[in-house]
Amino acid sequence: MSLARQSVQMFAAKGALFVFLTATAVINNRILGPSGKGQCAIALLVVATVSIVAPMGMGTAIQYYINKRSDRAAAFVGLSLIVAFGMGAVLGIPIWIFRAPLQATILKHVHDSTLLLALASVPFSILGGNLLSSILLARLKVMLFSILWLIQGATALILAVILVYWLKLGVNGAVVGYGLSLVVPAIVALCWCIKSEGISFDFSGGLIRQTTGYSWKSFLSQVAMKLQNRLDFYMVNYLLASSTMVGLYSVASQYCELLLYIPESVRGIVLTKVSADREYGNKNTAAAARQVVLVMGLAGACASILAHPLIVT
Repeated sequence: MSLARQSVQMFAAKGALFVFLTATAVINNRILGPSGKGQCAIALLVVATVSIVAPMGMGTAIQYYINKRSDRAAAFVGLSLIVAFGMGAVLGIPIWIFRAPLQATILKHVHDSTLLLALASVPFSILGGNLLSSILLARLKVMLFSILWLIQGATALILAVILVYWLKLGVNGAVVGYGLSLVVPAIVALCWCIKSEGISFDFSGGLIRQTTGYSWKSFLSQVAMKLQNRLDFYMVNYLLASSTMVGLYSVASQYCELLLYIPESVRGIVLTKVSADREYGNKNTAAAARQVVLVMGLAGACASILAHPLIVT
C-alpha cells in the first residue's frame, strides 16, 4: 500500500475519532455547561500531558527498532506493559501526592476525586495510545491501528450518553467515560499484539539499552510536537482562574487538533518505512514533507475561514 493511501487511511480514522469526540463534547457541553466542561478539560489534560511525557519517546523507539529486531518482537510487547504501568505510576503518584499546590495553580477547580479518576486511566493511555499502537504501525497494520481509534471514539460517545446524559454523573462521569474509552482499545491492542507477536519479559541482548538510547533522541521532538499545544490550557486556567473560560477555549482548540492529525498520520507511516528501508527514506521523506506543508497550508487557509462560524455555533 502506498504512503499516500496509508496516510489518508490513518487520517480518515482520526477524522472519524474527531467526529466521535466532537459529538461527545457536545453532550458534555450541554449537560455540564462551560464551567463543568472546563473542569473536565483540565482533568483530561493531565492524562494527555503525563501520557506524552511518561513514555520518554519509547513509542517512537519501539516503532523504529521492532523491524530491525523482529526476533525480539515479543519482548517489545512486554516492555510496553512495563513502561506503561511503571512510568505511569512514577509520574502519576507524585502528582497525586503534591496535588494541593497544583490545584492552587494550574489545576484550579479540579477536585480530588476527578483528578484521581483521571490519573487511573494514564497507564492505559500510554499502553494503547502510544506503545502498542506503535507496534501495530511498525508492522504496517494500518487497518488495525485505525480500528483502535474508532473503538476509542465510539466508546467515549456511548459512555457520555450513558454516564453524563442519562445517569447525570456530572464531571466525574465524563472523566470515567473518557478513561474507559482508553481502557477498551488498550486491552484490544494488547490482545492483538500478544496474538501476533507474543509476549516476553526477556530483555537480554542490549534491547533496553538500544531502545532507550533512541527514545531520548525522539523525546524532545515528541514534546515539541505534542506537548506545546497542551500547555496553553494550563496557562488559561492559571491566568484567568476560570474553568468557564477553559471550557470555551477547549471548544475552539478542538478544530486545531484535527489539523495536527495530518502531519501525525504521515509521520507514523514514514517512520515505519524508513526503519525498514533507509533508501526509501532518502528518496521519499523530503517529498512527503513538501506534500504535508502544502496540505497543511491549504487546510489552515480553509480553517481561517470556516473555524469561526463552527466555533460560534
